[in-house]
Amino acid sequence: FLLFVIILLALFLRLWGITAGLPYVKVHIDENGMINTALALVPLKGALWTSGNGFLMPYLLFPVYAIFFLIGKLTGSFTSLESFLISYVSKTGNFILIGRLFNVALSMTTVYLAYRVARKWFDERVALAASFFLAVSFIFVKESHYVKNDVLVGLIVLLIFHFSCLLAK
Repeated sequence: FLLFVIILLALFLRLWGITAGLPYVKVHIDENGMINTALALVPLKGALWTSGNGFLMPYLLFPVYAIFFLIGKLTGSFTSLESFLISYVSKTGNFILIGRLFNVALSMTTVYLAYRVARKWFDERVALAASFFLAVSFIFVKESHYVKNDVLVGLIVLLIFHFSCLLAK
């Protein structure tokens, strides 16, 4: 039950203010670079290493935007790939919000994974404390509001820690 409450608290904190600065485009300096790199993959031009902010996040965003395109195509919002890309220029806030929601999902995964890793290597009390502190950590919550690499890096570091412990055992 406590884990469920912690997860709900984490979700609330991450969704509260997620639309801050929208529909303006230049809210956070990293967001446009991530999204531009992800969308550069759409026409299959290849955006390998074009983002100065890291290379993994745009490739994770690409399938998210592909799903957005397919839903838009099915509902008639996008008639073609070109109309999808034009929509990015005219309604950039929608694309930023989708990227932010994806980052929230990564952040929530990290909170849950912190619980699982701490439970495996320590005990239930430590696991609940770890997930709680990560759920309410100001920096982690703040970084979860933007399309950036920071939350993804936290998730990767936690996975590396977990698998390193498994190998060392």
